[in-house]
Amino acid sequence: MSMVLKYLDAEGINGVNDYINLLNKRGSNGSRDAHLQSIKTLGYTATFGQSVDPEDIKDDIKRGLPVIASIISKKHISNPAGGAHYVVITGYGDNYWLVQDPFGELDLINGGWKDRGADAGKNIKYSFEHFNRRLFLAGGATGWCWMNFREYIDLIKD
Repeated sequence: MSMVLKYLDAEGINGVNDYINLLNKRGSNGSRDAHLQSIKTLGYTATFGQSVDPEDIKDDIKRGLPVIASIISKKHISNPAGGAHYVVITGYGDNYWLVQDPFGELDLINGGWKDRGADAGKNIKYSFEHFNRRLFLAGGATGWCWMNFREYIDLIKD
């Protein structure tokens, strides 16, 4: 969430600690409501969906909006396992997603990370074929994502 807020140039968010301090006043990192309350204090809103498909993500990106995607990052691609790991999708090409991940570059085939260097997770192009297996576990519209980031002023105008 901090990466998206920084991307959107939210006032007062210059890094992850700024957002964590804000979030901790409203609840835990695992609470969607605490995240929503936190971003609202900055003048933004978003939606969390559990039935997102690739076209939903592309639609947001076409509108210039990043998407926070929940992926399963552990174990072999044939049977991903483990808890959710969130990354930010900021673009796409003919056969890839453009992904930002402060943890580094994922090993989409074997699970875990290939590289955990400081800039290793910036602007990584992950093939749809492999990344989607970790995002849309049951195929189709089964992705879990934070989407539709908007400023409140936009909501008033609509």
